[in-house]
Amino acid sequence: EEAAKAERQVPYFFRAATLLELGGIQCPGHTATLPGHNFIPKVLYWARKSVAANVENTNEAIKLVESLEAMEQSSCANCHRPAHCFSEQLKRCVRCKAVWYCGRGCQQKHWKEGHKIDCIKLEGDTAPDDSDSVKEVLQLLSLESLKHMWEDEKKT
Repeated sequence: EEAAKAERQVPYFFRAATLLELGGIQCPGHTATLPGHNFIPKVLYWARKSVAANVENTNEAIKLVESLEAMEQSSCANCHRPAHCFSEQLKRCVRCKAVWYCGRGCQQKHWKEGHKIDCIKLEGDTAPDDSDSVKEVLQLLSLESLKHMWEDEKKT
């Protein structure tokens, strides 16, 4: 029974790493800050699931979560001003816990502009099903192919 449980949980880190890699190809230099196209909440979701499962790749998943959280909390997700510019700490999205805001106004604006698409609810175990993960990967791949087509067209 333990082996079967472990076998089902192993893909969590693989999903996080794959989404991060494909998102990095799609958005070099972390330009994934476009609301509605930010892959970081999904990467953090799967990396946190991997840590919670404590099966394989746990240390890698912990490092991934820590590094992404440090990067994301360094500035407001909406206005992009550095955290050190504010007298108070940035506030984390209570739903996905993957992005930080300087205030309610920035949070509301970011939500309306598309964070509601990126945001994954963490309460309970309401994981996106496997077909959602496949759709995410395919979406990133199709965006990457469109990017290459656009770059090729620019060259001609």
